[in-house]
Amino acid sequence: MTANIVVRTGPGETRYALTVGGALTRQMVRRDSDAALLGTIYRGQIVKLHKGLNAAFVDLGDGREGFLSAQDAQYFDGAREKPRPIGEVYTEGESVLVQVTREASDGKGPKLTGRLSLASPNLVLTPLRPGVSISKKIENENERARLSGFFEKTIPRDLGVIARTNSAKAGDGDLEIELEHILQIWTEAVQGEANRKSAGILIPSPDPIEILLGYCPGLDASVTVGDSATRNDLVTSLQRKIPGLSEKVRLYADTGDIFDQHDLHDQWAELYSPVVPLSSGGRLHIHETAAATMIDVDSGGGNPMLPGDAFNMAVNAESTVEIGRQIPLREISGQIVIDFLPVRSKEKKNRLEQDLIRALGSEARDCMVFGDTKMGLFEMSRRRGRRSFAESHMISFTGERQACDLAYDVFYDLERESKRFPGKGLKVICSQPVTEACNGEPERSVLEKLKGRILAPVEFQPESRHCSGTFEIEVIRT
Repeated sequence: MTANIVVRTGPGETRYALTVGGALTRQMVRRDSDAALLGTIYRGQIVKLHKGLNAAFVDLGDGREGFLSAQDAQYFDGAREKPRPIGEVYTEGESVLVQVTREASDGKGPKLTGRLSLASPNLVLTPLRPGVSISKKIENENERARLSGFFEKTIPRDLGVIARTNSAKAGDGDLEIELEHILQIWTEAVQGEANRKSAGILIPSPDPIEILLGYCPGLDASVTVGDSATRNDLVTSLQRKIPGLSEKVRLYADTGDIFDQHDLHDQWAELYSPVVPLSSGGRLHIHETAAATMIDVDSGGGNPMLPGDAFNMAVNAESTVEIGRQIPLREISGQIVIDFLPVRSKEKKNRLEQDLIRALGSEARDCMVFGDTKMGLFEMSRRRGRRSFAESHMISFTGERQACDLAYDVFYDLERESKRFPGKGLKVICSQPVTEACNGEPERSVLEKLKGRILAPVEFQPESRHCSGTFEIEVIRT
């Protein structure tokens, strides 16, 4: 089966879509205004020690304060030791190197760790913990010996490395290129950090392409990019890190929407809706709250061809496959409660649990499955990391998008229309909230840069017939 990463670049925003066999399986969005992204390493400053929480609040230099627990602030043997109190680890005003392990969410700042790591496809550099570790999933003793010998000879003694499962398939030459690249990132960061006087980013978050490639091991992967500048930058980057993949980066040269060309427009649009249709006629209703995410399995009210439990079980079995896809696709995390259609047999309930674990695939390692509660609801949890799609795009409980999120769709279409009608002025007909969002901060800076490239007038015409989720773009007739 083939995997393809489609990159759609627009003003102030880049969207990444991973498809496997043509189906959207993962997505990421990066905006120019994003900060404190997962994996970012900061030089921070301890601004407050909270003994009651046994944690520290860290100024990251971008207007945010991160949360660093005592447990995450130090290395210790969890089987034999307890973490030292935070007051014994740090003092207020002290500088500290930290990494984001959970992005800011629901008004809370990002969660941090002092146990730094830099990941690449085949290895993980642990700069503050020397030594060589080999993935337990590599069971071949000859491979383990080869990897141990290679890294012990090549890794500096004051640094550490973990050989990931995929490293068993990589030759020494490819591993050497990858190691040199990640060591260079760390060395340059350390040199820059020596001259830093204030808090701020030391190493940016990992590239989305590398992150998405980690979700398709063993698949024939390729990358399709919508503009030549991004493609050239990507090829140059991949030649240093993943040489073989740089040859599979294709350019989509058409003026149309690259998502349309790859049948992604509708699949992406479906993520804005809390309702997911099932092929049987049933539906999933997905509702995220601050406390938990509720997934309700609805039979759709159709005429069942099977009686009783058999029909319910058939719809439930279909829903486990879609739930296993939607959880990582929408980046749903925290507590998850699923209301399956009722079945009586404990054996069938256990089968549903196994079906769901199987549908989650490699994602199951980040999940804890608790099964049925006394109220007949199915409970599980998934480790938090990135913000969910709904939170990132500020989608309401009913599935309505916020105006400041739709603004980026407006900017993308403006740029595309300017290429179709060069030198022509363009008018955006939309709701008043969308007009205000496009001309407010931080979106206004994106609009001004776009106007500088279009070199033609751009006007906004608010109309009440447009809701906050729709807009039109017309050529200004002169």
